[in-house]
Amino acid sequence: MRIVHVTGYYVRGMAYQENLLPAGQAELGHDVAVITGTNDPDFGFNSATRFHAPGRFEERSVTVVRLPHYVEFVNRGPVLRGIYRAIESHRPDILFIHDVGYSLLVGLLFKLRNPSVRLHFDCHSDDKNAMQSWIGPVYHGFFKQLFRLFGARFERIFAVAPDTVRFINDVYAVPLTDITLLPLPGDATLLAKRDHIRASVRGCYGLSESHHVFIHTGKLPGDKRTEEVLSAFSRLEGDQFRLWIAGYVDKEFRNVFDGYLSSDDRIVFLGWMDAEELRKHFISSDLLVAPGSLSNTFIDAICCGLPVLLDDTSQGRYLTQWGNGITVSCASAIDLACELRRCVSEPMMSNMRLNAVAASEHLDYRAIARVSLSVPSFPANARVL
Repeated sequence: MRIVHVTGYYVRGMAYQENLLPAGQAELGHDVAVITGTNDPDFGFNSATRFHAPGRFEERSVTVVRLPHYVEFVNRGPVLRGIYRAIESHRPDILFIHDVGYSLLVGLLFKLRNPSVRLHFDCHSDDKNAMQSWIGPVYHGFFKQLFRLFGARFERIFAVAPDTVRFINDVYAVPLTDITLLPLPGDATLLAKRDHIRASVRGCYGLSESHHVFIHTGKLPGDKRTEEVLSAFSRLEGDQFRLWIAGYVDKEFRNVFDGYLSSDDRIVFLGWMDAEELRKHFISSDLLVAPGSLSNTFIDAICCGLPVLLDDTSQGRYLTQWGNGITVSCASAIDLACELRRCVSEPMMSNMRLNAVAASEHLDYRAIARVSLSVPSFPANARVL
């Protein structure tokens, strides 16, 4: 089959959904293309280098087409020019539109003019990220009417998380039976080399298997609760503990962050890493410490066999349902420190490691790609926790 994805952003070499899901579908033998914009999201460190020329390239057997835009709402997405013609040139059997916006309107128009195309849509919104400003209810109210009028035109409606299932059901009034929970994908391909990678990376830092390594990632602090993580770690006594921080640190937080770095040489700042290098560090760690907001890196960590400590939300509970981690609602750094000690104790740590490997089979991009093209195996009404 010919499958065309339309998404506002595509960052080469990363492990986001727009990279992994099309790659998984291509590995299943399909002809896959991604239509996207010329710019990367603005991560802060790349503000002057995130721009690309229109054109096309190949990545992981997927054709990526970059289109110019009329306007870009930075980090929310561009309004792309020439989407309809680009879709038409690929003659898709499946048209997959990522999230609501102008592209969804164009995709629906293409479906109306080409009834045989199978129209797929996935939603990334929830009440926290979509309904916190005055424009949210108005914007999503428009799409509620669109789904009311044209919902039958969509062959598949996907939600990337349990909270998103509820959002589609509550805000767009789409019945639960019409929603498929399609988790964001991770990449488990490095698990086959786990022992070698772990020994090599730990060796670079002078660490043995007797060390307990925690890792915390993202654009920090944001709402990642980074200061609580640092404070909790500082309460752990002993040279056997290490904390790796990977990502980008905001200027406003830099003084606080540097204070922890200078006062505790067990904390190592890894900086911003590409997906492959970050996965190697996940494999070499013992626990992802992420008590704050959601991130796709949680799933990539699980697909590296890494136990996780997540916020006690429906998504956190969903991602730890295999016994591969815990969820916490910590009121203080003292509570979080207690949970860190508990997680690295035996047999809890060994059990979570085994379960994380098992969980990776469900969340790996190849498994998610199969679900995206098959009868739903993640029925929304059975999986919302």
